[in-house]
Amino acid sequence: MKTKEQISHFIKENYTADDQIEWEKLSLYLPHGELWTLAGFMSKHYNKVLKDITYENIVKDLKEDVERGLKAGQKRSSITSTVIYKSVQIWLWVLEDDLYDFNKYSPFGLPLYEAVALKYRFEY
Repeated sequence: MKTKEQISHFIKENYTADDQIEWEKLSLYLPHGELWTLAGFMSKHYNKVLKDITYENIVKDLKEDVERGLKAGQKRSSITSTVIYKSVQIWLWVLEDDLYDFNKYSPFGLPLYEAVALKYRFEY
C-alpha cells in the first residue's frame, strides 16, 4: 500500500485542476497545508479530522465509491460515473491493486465497479 509520502509525491507530480474532485477525498489523509502546497486548492474537508492511511480506511472509502459507481452506472449517469471511476482508480492505486490498470470503462464504468466489488467481496 502507498505511504503518505508516496501519495504526496504522486499528487505533486500528476495533479491538474481537472482532477480536483477525484483528489478531494485524499485530502482527508493529508494535512491541509501540505495538500494546498502540493495541489494548490482548498479542501472542503479543511476542518475535518485527518484519517490514518490504513488498509481498512482506504477499503472503506473504496467501497463507498464502488457502491456510488454501481448506482450511477445502473442509472446511466455518465458524468457521475466518470468522476467515480477516477476516484475508484485512485483508491486502487493507493492500495497497489492490479485493478488500477483496468481500462474497460464501457458501459458506465460497470465492469470496473463489478470487478472491484467481486475482488473485495462488496455486496452489490
